[in-house]
Parts: sequence; structure tokens; C-alpha cells
Amino acid sequence: AAGYAEAGTISAGPLVADIGKSPATVWASALDGHPLGESRRLLFGHLTEAQAEGRRFSDPSKNVLLSWGAPPHLMRAGRADIALALGRGRYCVHALASDGTRRFEVPCRAEGDVLRFTADVAAEPTRATCLYEIVRQPGLNVLLR
Repeated sequence: AAGYAEAGTISAGPLVADIGKSPATVWASALDGHPLGESRRLLFGHLTEAQAEGRRFSDPSKNVLLSWGAPPHLMRAGRADIALALGRGRYCVHALASDGTRRFEVPCRAEGDVLRFTADVAAEPTRATCLYEIVRQPGLNVLLR
């Protein structure tokens, strides 16, 4: 499930993202070969504009490139309120580094069949956050007497 918009809401099957006024691409992909609603692990992405530092264009339309710039690459700050219809369950959302390691846990909540969280490029001041791992927690087998 994926989509791009200049502003507003992106709706793509089980994914709904309110990106506000920051152009963005969002997507959710199952990592285990199952449909999104049955997957135990998903990769979620929230990409805003990314450019090399010092990249220059002739005007705001960015039609003529004057300089490629150089690393580091900078990403425009942006937030997206995410709603993913994944079915009932307990979930954990982890912000990922570009190499896939987990950086920190992202607050989330399940409302019926929908997982909700906020993707925030500027969640950490030292580096951009654009990739997330969503993990469906195993159910609890509790015998009540």
C-alpha cells in the first residue's frame, strides 16, 4: 500500500496518512510474504524531500540544476498521522536507522482493527527518521479461572 501527495490525506487500501502541508510518499510493505492484514512484520516508509547539502537550482521550480551538492543528504521535516487497517492485535512500532537497526520505539495505539501512530522525520534532532518496522505482538494465551 503506497501513495504520494503534495498535501492533505493519502488513502491507499489499508493505509491512510494525513501528511498535513508537507509533500510526502508513504508506504507499507509486508516483510514476511503475507498480506498486510496478516503480516507479523511490516516496513513502513515516510519520505519527504531529500537533497544533498549545497544542491542548488536556478529557481524555486527546481527545473534547472546548478549544483549537485555533496553529502550529507538533508531531508525536509514533516509529520504524518498514520492509520493502518491491520486487524485486531497488539503492535510495536520501531523507528529504524538506514541499515535497518532499531533506533527507538514510536508510541502507537490500536483502535479496533486500526493501528495509529505518527511518523515524524524530525523525531530526533541529529538525523532524519523515515523508516519504521511494525511488529505484530503474539497473542497472550491466558487461562482465567
